[in-house]
Amino acid sequence: MNRLFSLTCVLFLLLGSGLPSPAGAQSSDRVRGILWTDTDCDGIRETGEGPLDDNPLGYQRMSLFYIGNDSIPFTYDDSEIGQSSPLNGNPTYVFFNGGGGYSYYIAIRPADRPAGYLPSAWQQGNDPAVDNDLRQWPDGAWATGVFVIPQGTGFYGGPPAVTGIDLGLCPSAALPRPYHTALPLVQR
Repeated sequence: MNRLFSLTCVLFLLLGSGLPSPAGAQSSDRVRGILWTDTDCDGIRETGEGPLDDNPLGYQRMSLFYIGNDSIPFTYDDSEIGQSSPLNGNPTYVFFNGGGGYSYYIAIRPADRPAGYLPSAWQQGNDPAVDNDLRQWPDGAWATGVFVIPQGTGFYGGPPAVTGIDLGLCPSAALPRPYHTALPLVQR
């Protein structure tokens, strides 16, 4: 019994959560992108800016969400359908879940946020292949904008269905700070 349970847990972790995907979803549909440390916090991935490499967990957990029937992201009917966890030193993330023709977003849950980092400046420059697509929304959520996995894409062995959704995290120590000064106390 314990061996069967252990084998089931390993398969669950390797193959995904097993949560239902939208009707018609194929496990070969996928999303691929880059998670990087934006050392200068400008929102653009540049030469020398590498992967997140100091997360004490050894990886960064992210979630892929299907937008529910109300067609509004970040609401109660959205479903988490997959997780990706790029390892420290490896910038590429991949989601194998999601069906063509549906709307999704990627989010980093509060419990999964790396200490000492914030989303970098959002969609800077004019090259979507190197800009940051993760932002902090007014409600505090860390998520990308909504994207659609095109119908009939992401077949097994083929190119990814969606690419270029890149996530830049800025070390909070690198953020500009407001100027502070201390004035001498004057007694009258």
